[in-house]
Amino acid sequence: MTEKPLIYHPPRPEMRGSYQIILFILLILVGGLIIVGKYFYQYNKNWKSQLEKGAQVQLSEEVDLKVKQLVNWRNEQLRVGELIFNQPLFMPVIQQWLKNPSDKDLEYQVKTWLKILSNDINYKNLILVDDAENIRLSVPQADQNLPDCIRPYLTEARKTKKAILTDLHQEANASSIHLALVIPLFEFPFAEEKPFGFIVVLIDPYQFFYPFIQSRAILSKTGENLLVRREGEEVVYLNELRFQPNTALHLRIPIHQKDLVEAMAVAGKEGWTEGINYRGKRVFAAIRKVPGTPWFLLSTVDQEEVYGLIRNQNMLLTLGFCLLIIVTGTFIGFLWRHQRANWFKKLYQAERNLAIEQAKREEDLRKYQEKLEREVSDRTSQLSETNRALKTEIAERKQAESQLRMFRQFAEYSGQGLGMATLDAKITYVNPTLAKILGEETPEAAYGKKFPDYYPPEMCDQLYQEIIPRVLKEGQWKGELAIISRRGKVTPTLENLFLIRDESGNPVCLAGVITDISELKEIEAELKRHREYLEELVAERTAEVKRLAQENGILAEIGKMISSSLDISDIDERFTEKVKELINFDRIAINLIDYNKEEVTISYVGGKEVPG
Repeated sequence: MTEKPLIYHPPRPEMRGSYQIILFILLILVGGLIIVGKYFYQYNKNWKSQLEKGAQVQLSEEVDLKVKQLVNWRNEQLRVGELIFNQPLFMPVIQQWLKNPSDKDLEYQVKTWLKILSNDINYKNLILVDDAENIRLSVPQADQNLPDCIRPYLTEARKTKKAILTDLHQEANASSIHLALVIPLFEFPFAEEKPFGFIVVLIDPYQFFYPFIQSRAILSKTGENLLVRREGEEVVYLNELRFQPNTALHLRIPIHQKDLVEAMAVAGKEGWTEGINYRGKRVFAAIRKVPGTPWFLLSTVDQEEVYGLIRNQNMLLTLGFCLLIIVTGTFIGFLWRHQRANWFKKLYQAERNLAIEQAKREEDLRKYQEKLEREVSDRTSQLSETNRALKTEIAERKQAESQLRMFRQFAEYSGQGLGMATLDAKITYVNPTLAKILGEETPEAAYGKKFPDYYPPEMCDQLYQEIIPRVLKEGQWKGELAIISRRGKVTPTLENLFLIRDESGNPVCLAGVITDISELKEIEAELKRHREYLEELVAERTAEVKRLAQENGILAEIGKMISSSLDISDIDERFTEKVKELINFDRIAINLIDYNKEEVTISYVGGKEVPG
């Protein structure tokens, strides 16, 4: 190993002045940072207060508007009830039919009136109940038993003699949620104390009520409207939640949970507050009591969203401070270098007197420098090779990214359902087509869920016990399955499930191509219906032929008429009458079939056109 040359150091000049300048600059920098930091701390504090006030105003306006609209909606339903209640011309018809249910004309009038009323006000069901609380008529047809949760409201309507809008309720053994408008029916002009019947209007909250509660006038990533009520020591959530679906009347949280804003609401607190929501997130909330109901309406937003602007600005400020420190440090470094250059200049002047003794050391330094230059040159060559390799790798990576973007567009806009899942069946990707089949609003809503849960129970068991093990073993499975969406829609599909492996051949995930074959199934059903219809016609024609064979005696009589002395016109008329007696032309059918589309386009039965 070559020894580094020793450098002779003469007495060093003083550098005290340089240290003092640098220390002075550092003190100015620290003082400036303290002043600026204090200013921005106060600025952030004021801005935070303004953001909180802005959120308070927005949420208060939102909840006030919703409460007002909700009260107007309830009043509108009660006005509809009063409109039905005040029908003096039709009440006698209903009363007569309840007393005489065998009268078909009265039944037709009552049913027609209920249908017209149902179409006008667009409700789920209109149920006519007699004074014994038995269902006598329903439009459209419904269960014959009146839900138990409705009966207490019949008693209340009987006492108050006016229309009543019930609370949200759900039968113990039923999954549907509804409200009801109970309207007592009295004989005009109120000759009796008791009503002779009731009209119960069932309202589906999923048609208008829940979407109306969930809608917001102000767009927000975490904003949410909550409708709650108190049942015992629990908070019951009445509407469908934005971040936790299928929880209406099912999600219940103890009222004594600390800082729960919904618990504050049912405890009677109104106005502006902050705390945690059912997701455990810190939120701001505006609370209002809905007049005339046990309901409380909350409009909430996550504090994380409200303070997001401050957090982003703080990051920018931190970055700015770091850049300021770097620039200042660079400036001090240059200053330090300049001071040292002056110091070496003075040192050089002092060393001129030692030129002879230093000549040999300078030569050694020159040789050592040449060696360093050679090493630098070699290192530079290596760096050049590395740089070229990096450029090649970057070009290949850009090409791969371009291909990946093209494939992503192919998957996103494909008419086929495409999906991927982990080996334990948890969904990691679905394209918009498959998300629509699954009934999810967005593809992200399906992530993390197990895809067999979207199938009927028997197919779910088949997936876990047969299909997925077969894909893991053989690498692929094809077949037909039925998917049940989140909203309950059943979609028949043709599925190609296969296994994706890594470069080493190890299984990585499951993937599938899913095709909606609903239209094909409908075409198959239509073809089957036509085939059955044709088979019925063939059977009828066969029976007709047999009957003709049995009645050949009539044909013999026609032959006798031809050979008789009757004239031609008389023979023709009698022949025609006999043929009509033999063949029932009203039962002859003609089908026009389009062989290009393979479907019946026009059918004629008895000379009349019928749908194909």
